[in-house]
Amino acid sequence: MGSIPPVTLNLIIVNFIVWLAALTLPKIAGINLNYWLGLHYFAADDFNVVQLITYMFLHDTSGIEHIFFNMFSVFMFGRTLEAVWGVLLDSLLEKERNRRWRILLLTN
Repeated sequence: MGSIPPVTLNLIIVNFIVWLAALTLPKIAGINLNYWLGLHYFAADDFNVVQLITYMFLHDTSGIEHIFFNMFSVFMFGRTLEAVWGVLLDSLLEKERNRRWRILLLTN
């Protein structure tokens, strides 16, 4: 079976850490992570561009089932997604590097 791919493992760890923080911070410090990191309507006063990324790490804190099954899905499909997206990302990065080299060589 092998080990868990690094991006998959890091996603699972970060999601559980944020879930634990969202579960405990309101009780300890009165900080509602769902308000600060959750996605608000773009025209609302509460909207922040960072929320386009941070809301993906928030999960229902009323029980462990939601986070467990979400992270189980990440675990099950992570290896395949990393393989597919890794190849696509490498291809895009290679194209960008080549484009930058051409620009650099043409401007000198």
